[in-house]
Amino acid sequence: MKHALSLPLNRKPFPYFSILILLLGSSLGLQAQQITYQTAKKPLEEILNDISDSYQLYFSYSPELLDSYEASMYANNQAIEDFLFDLLNPFDLQAKRSKGNYFYIQKARKKLSIHIKDKDNGEALAYAIVRSLNSRRGAYADENGIAQMEYDTREDSLLQINHIGYLNRYIRIQDKMPESLTIQLEADSVGLEEVLIEYNNEAITLREGAQFVLNPGNMKVLPGLAEADVLLSVQSLPGIESNDETASGINIRGGGSDELMVYWDRIPIYKQAHFFGTLTTFIPSTVEKISAFKNYIPAQYTGATSGLLEISLPDSVPARPHAP
Repeated sequence: MKHALSLPLNRKPFPYFSILILLLGSSLGLQAQQITYQTAKKPLEEILNDISDSYQLYFSYSPELLDSYEASMYANNQAIEDFLFDLLNPFDLQAKRSKGNYFYIQKARKKLSIHIKDKDNGEALAYAIVRSLNSRRGAYADENGIAQMEYDTREDSLLQINHIGYLNRYIRIQDKMPESLTIQLEADSVGLEEVLIEYNNEAITLREGAQFVLNPGNMKVLPGLAEADVLLSVQSLPGIESNDETASGINIRGGGSDELMVYWDRIPIYKQAHFFGTLTTFIPSTVEKISAFKNYIPAQYTGATSGLLEISLPDSVPARPHAP
């Protein structure tokens, strides 16, 4: 036996659609509600209470916000939003609809456009920072140096404008401010105290052709050295260094240590240091002068591709031997 479900034909559907139309009509009626009101000078809070009692409107606000405000009002079949705007705007207040016939009143916010430029050349300072010191609001300038922000008209706030390399500027929010401002920042120059370093080493001279000459006998001990070491003293010259921090691993003009030639009275020396390169083979007291060539090499010397160190012995023999 088959069973079939049958519905009575005379049953009316549940009126959901009718309720929706009723609610929608009520909402539209509230949006289009007109207000007729007239009063002489009267506290602002009392005017809102009159409107609330007559038109079933509800307002949420802080009592201190409306304190000491009085207004005269005349309206004839005026829309709710227009009525509240005319009532509150002179006091820099605004009413926002929360839901249905509920409104909350707050400080009116205005937009401010700040064009930030360099004071000297007038160029726009991109990505400058504008922030309110009394609140958490702020803005960044775009690539054209323009920052857009909102502020409360009744807020006693101080705006700080800063950019890297420039002195800060401060602007106090006033009751009536223009919608656009141009702010010029002054470059921040830092004056450093003069530092005088006195260090003279007469044993190091520069001759024509960028030839450095060192006289170990007259040389003062360089910083970091225990004595006037021959090869370590050479490394104090510009462009001459040791990548492995040894006495013999000298690199000139980026060349390798094997591309440097060292001559001892025109005799090529292929082993310039001992004890793993930490000590120089040459005794400073036996050396008259050291000529360092790094930009050019004299033609009489061969085998040097990066630089040349020419170590010369004294030309004369002392008449009497002496010890220091």
